[in-house]
Amino acid sequence: TLSSATLNIAIIAEAKGEFETAIKYYQKVIRINPYVKESYVNLSYLFYRLNNPEKSIEVNKKAIQYNSSWHEPFENIARVYYEMKDTVNANYYYSEAQKRK
Repeated sequence: TLSSATLNIAIIAEAKGEFETAIKYYQKVIRINPYVKESYVNLSYLFYRLNNPEKSIEVNKKAIQYNSSWHEPFENIARVYYEMKDTVNANYYYSEAQKRK
């Protein structure tokens, strides 16, 4: 499918260190098919690696809007908040992730 091919391009670009290209293709996957969990997970992790925790949280919250049964976005948000020393939000999102496992 188009979304699978586009996701593969994003993954390859990220592996090659072409982060801006990877971001563009992950975002394209989300536009094509907002139910491809890997695009959100990978994009949020990439933003986190690029020291943009707010954007990482934003991507995960968008994933939750499309499928609130996925536990990964909740875990990702919890990790980001934990790294930001925001234990209240970290604990909340971790608890929400556990409910979905």
